[in-house]
Amino acid sequence: MIHKVYVSSQDQFFLYKILFLASFMQNTRRIVIMTIQRFAFMAVCGMSALFSPASVSATEISQGKMMSYFPEKFVAQTLERYKVPQGQRIAIQNALIDKDQEVISLVEEKAAKMNPNPLRDPKMRQEAVKIFRDSLYEVFSKVMQAHGVTDKDELHAMLDDIQRQKAEYFAQSIEEQKEEAKRQREPSSHSLQRQPRGIKSSNDL
Repeated sequence: MIHKVYVSSQDQFFLYKILFLASFMQNTRRIVIMTIQRFAFMAVCGMSALFSPASVSATEISQGKMMSYFPEKFVAQTLERYKVPQGQRIAIQNALIDKDQEVISLVEEKAAKMNPNPLRDPKMRQEAVKIFRDSLYEVFSKVMQAHGVTDKDELHAMLDDIQRQKAEYFAQSIEEQKEEAKRQREPSSHSLQRQPRGIKSSNDL
C-alpha cells in the first residue's frame, strides 16, 4: 500500500523555493549562479525570520545532502515510504546520481527558449522556480518510469517528498548555524562574573 503524503500546492511551491536556493548555490558557472542566487534569495525573502541570505554559503551546508538534487539518503527514505520494490531501489538511486548533473543543463535549455529569459530577469523569479521544478520532475520521472513507476500523481508525490526532506534539512541547518553564531557572540557566564582588577564591587563601596 502506497503511503501518501499530502502537501498543499502552496506548500509545494514554497518547498521548491527553498530547494531552488539550496541547490543552485553549488553551480560553478559564475554568471548563472549569481543570477539564480539572486532570484532564489528574493523567492525566500519571507523566510527572513529564520535566516538572512547574507549568512548562507555553500560551504556551510552538508555537501552530501545539499549539493545533490536527489540526495541518496532522502531518495532511499522516499522509496521505502512509497513501497517501491526492494530490488529496484539501488538501481533507481544510482540512476538518479548519474542524472543529477543534467538538471542545470535542462534548466538553462528551457530558460533559453523563453523571451525574456527568466534567469536574466528578476521580475520572472516565479517562472525561474517553475522551470527548476519542472526540470527536476522531468529527470526524476524518466528514471522512475524506466523502473516501472509510471503513475504521474505518484511520481509528483514522491518527488515532493524528496524535496520536502531536503528543504527541511536545509532550514534546520541554517537554524543550527544561527544558534551557533548567537552562542559565539554572547559572552560566557564566566566572563560576565569576572571583574577587572582594581575595581571594587558595589558591596565594597
